[in-house]
Amino acid sequence: MELPAQPSISTPSGMISTLGRYREFQNGFAASGMMEITLDRNWTARAGISYDPALRREGDVEAMLGGAKTASFSIGFGRNLFGGEMSAGYQYRQSQDLEVNGVEGTWGSGGLAATGTLTRVEGMGHLISVGFKKSF
Repeated sequence: MELPAQPSISTPSGMISTLGRYREFQNGFAASGMMEITLDRNWTARAGISYDPALRREGDVEAMLGGAKTASFSIGFGRNLFGGEMSAGYQYRQSQDLEVNGVEGTWGSGGLAATGTLTRVEGMGHLISVGFKKSF
């Protein structure tokens, strides 16, 4: 995987990019599982779990790119309506919390530079989804 440019974010003060560090991604084996249970002719319950290995070595994890080990847990329900299925789901995703050097920066006359301070990188999220599918 190769990024075309360093990640950046637009703030009220202007565009800010991550520190220019080249890091290689590493291979890994991910696992995931899903189950679906038909409760009756109208309702379906779903659940899933997944584990993603670290994409980067622990010292190379970045706040904007991530790269730490991640696990996620999902649940959802589907209901037959209007000749299709209305579905709703929830996912909780948690990444390994790590302390890394080189994430924090300071602005100087030469631009943004790393300070070498240990910085804790944490990652988690909640996802709620709603959808409707109909076959033609």
